[in-house]
Amino acid sequence: MKRRNFIKKLSLAAVPFTLGGIPIKLMAENSLTRMAGQSTNDRVLVILQLHGGNDGLNSIIPVEAYDEYYRWRANIAIPAKNSARKMILLDNTLPSDAQVGLHPDMLAMKDLYDRGRMTVVQGVSYKNNNGSHFRGRDISFMGGGFDDYFSSGWVGRYLQQEFAPKQYPDEFPNAEMEDPLAIEMGSDVSLIFHQQGNIPTSISINNPESFAQLVGELEGFTDQGIDPRGKPPVALDNSPYGKELNWILGLEDKSQDYAERLNEVYQNAPASSVTYPENYPFNAPRGSNAQQAYTAIAVNCPPVGWRWGRIGCKDKSVSGKTGWV
Repeated sequence: MKRRNFIKKLSLAAVPFTLGGIPIKLMAENSLTRMAGQSTNDRVLVILQLHGGNDGLNSIIPVEAYDEYYRWRANIAIPAKNSARKMILLDNTLPSDAQVGLHPDMLAMKDLYDRGRMTVVQGVSYKNNNGSHFRGRDISFMGGGFDDYFSSGWVGRYLQQEFAPKQYPDEFPNAEMEDPLAIEMGSDVSLIFHQQGNIPTSISINNPESFAQLVGELEGFTDQGIDPRGKPPVALDNSPYGKELNWILGLEDKSQDYAERLNEVYQNAPASSVTYPENYPFNAPRGSNAQQAYTAIAVNCPPVGWRWGRIGCKDKSVSGKTGWV
């Protein structure tokens, strides 16, 4: 699916947030979306969820209000000058009240900004913020307001609508969509991919190769004689027991299909020109997830980073269409 179609349908996913002052629910009708609609490529939109307590004021430092910033946190403030560890001025062409400094370890982010590949959105929050990290995460994942308690996520609802009338997982994979609708790097499945009244649209894996190996070793995929999965007699197919077990066994078969597909994409990816660190400073996550994400996206536009889901781009080297958030 093309980006312009994604943006048009995004307004139906009920996301009451703003980007640069523009409500996302209205993003089908503004200059940003008109420019995106003229794009001749399908670049990948990546959603990263960063766990942990980041010190926002020491990452993005107010320049005009530096004296006040320093007064309130003199013992941990980043120096403005006269230090090898002083803040990095992001952009001196901005109005004085919009200028910010970066933490000295964010030199690579400065480079991305200078090349037009990064921007900073400040003051992101929700109405009546109660200070809870967990509640804030739920609100951002469900795409609701401070007083909403949805059991589904905005990406899950979007995918549910985009592929309707087909229902996931019952009618997937299929000839038109052989890829997983969404993938999460890690061991959990987040609220953001939950459908309305149905299971999440994502599968959670740590590594495409190990996932394929795990699924391939399940005895149920080599049925000789008596089905080792405990398949009930045909007479019980319409019983509650038979229906539930058949549904579970169907998921098992789908897992095999998806495992083979992901491993195919992963193995066909060209070598990256980037050297990914195995370890980052300050006990940050290992770099292997970023490398796996690149490997997948290099062939088929799938994932970059920790968490991604399908939004669409035309595959150039493997049959089918694949795209990811």
